[in-house]
Amino acid sequence: MKPSSDHRPHKKPGPSAPTSRDWTTLPHDILFAVCLKLELREILRGADRVCKGWRHVTVGEPALWRHLDMGTMHLSQCRDLVSRGGVTCEFFTARCDSDVSLRFLVRGHPAPCLKSLRLLDANVSFEALNESVQKLAQLEELDVELPYCGYKWYKKLIQCICEARPQLRRLSVTVGLPVQLYPKNPDREKFVIPVMCELRSFELTQCNFTVDELVATIDNCPLLESLQIGGLDRDMLRQLRERCEAKNLTITS
Repeated sequence: MKPSSDHRPHKKPGPSAPTSRDWTTLPHDILFAVCLKLELREILRGADRVCKGWRHVTVGEPALWRHLDMGTMHLSQCRDLVSRGGVTCEFFTARCDSDVSLRFLVRGHPAPCLKSLRLLDANVSFEALNESVQKLAQLEELDVELPYCGYKWYKKLIQCICEARPQLRRLSVTVGLPVQLYPKNPDREKFVIPVMCELRSFELTQCNFTVDELVATIDNCPLLESLQIGGLDRDMLRQLRERCEAKNLTITS
């Protein structure tokens, strides 16, 4: 007698255990794409210590350090990033909490190639800011947000920046708190900037500027496309637009 056949279904083999991957063998371009997804602070926390391949990308890839945006970090908190950026850093943004931090930035490696500098809540002296701008020979864009400022200090700063870097394409110097204004004095020194042949965008805070001074400023910026003056009253804004009507220029307040 034949034994009865077993009709029970055979068990399917379970899924095989995933094979381990050697992350140290990833191609350079993939490693670079991964690093671009990381915040710069995360890279500093140890990505360069994974292996030689990772270190080669995080330390030796110039494009990774071309844009350093520290967001709300103070410059004094990110000196390692500034040093790591080396001569490849072209665009830098951070809060600036002291003259010492600002001087560290411009005296270090980034200064020779820095094209764009944005300083948020810049609690620095006139001397430090003026000295720093003079050292940044390749600078094309400068954005400085001052927490407060006196009107003489403010006007003198703008004049010094323009004299030191007439090649700027964008200049923004704004003040968080209202600039302290004084009664207009016809005998006071006139506000004059040198010719800025490359300037396209100019942003200021109203600081006892007269319409004549602003028109002269516009005349010295032949390629200017946008002028924004925070705090400018309606009457001055109307006069300024009327006198510059023939220019291809947007004036806002």
